[in-house]
Amino acid sequence: MKCFNHPTEAIGLCRDCLRGLCPECAVDVEGVLACRNRCEDKVAKLQQRAARLLQFTDEHVEKERQQEARLGEVRATAEASRARAAADRARQVQTTREVAYGHFWRAMFWLIAAIVFAYGFRSSPLDAPYRGLVLAAAFASPVFAIPSWILGRRWLALSKDL
Repeated sequence: MKCFNHPTEAIGLCRDCLRGLCPECAVDVEGVLACRNRCEDKVAKLQQRAARLLQFTDEHVEKERQQEARLGEVRATAEASRARAAADRARQVQTTREVAYGHFWRAMFWLIAAIVFAYGFRSSPLDAPYRGLVLAAAFASPVFAIPSWILGRRWLALSKDL
């Protein structure tokens, strides 16, 4: 390739007009070739714009990395929060079932006590004061058993909803 202005071999192309340039016609502007006294200013401005664009791109990429890092932290926090909520829910279900079964066995105790007192000791040779106590316990046991049974069923229903 020949120089645009001279019959000598060109060493490169002008960045602005893309003409062939020999060593006499070429000038180095921020690492690129330009036509001497013709395209120098345009190429200098073009190089400044390119530098700003690269700087903007680097800043933009860095901001995106920071946003991704923050988003990762938020995701990790949300995942930890979900795991804690699931563990709390499991503990609540376990506690609810324990309470329900406690009510159930309490109700069974009072019902068995009522049966034992009502039928088992009725024919035993107890003195009169004890017979009154036994009968009172026999009649009072359902009063304790029924509410406990109802509470146990409610707690079991609650544990299914959790």
